[in-house]
Amino acid sequence: MTVRIPDEMHERIKEAAQEDVRSINGEVEWLLKVGLDSRPTPEARRESAEGITGMQWDHLGHGTETGTEAL
Repeated sequence: MTVRIPDEMHERIKEAAQEDVRSINGEVEWLLKVGLDSRPTPEARRESAEGITGMQWDHLGHGTETGTEAL
C-alpha cells in the first residue's frame, strides 16, 4: 500500500519511531492500531451527530433556504 502524507507528518512519524525504537513502518502500524482501537462505535458517532445544536447545524450549511434557521 502506498500512502502519500505531508513532509511534516512524515518527519513527526520518523521522530516518534526513533523515540519508540521502532521502524517507521512499525510506528505507522502502531499509530493506525491505536487510532482504530479508540475510534467511537457507529452508534456513538450517530448519537454525537444528533447532538449538534441548531447554530452548529446552520454553520455546517444545513439550515433552511435562508441559512438562518435550524432544521
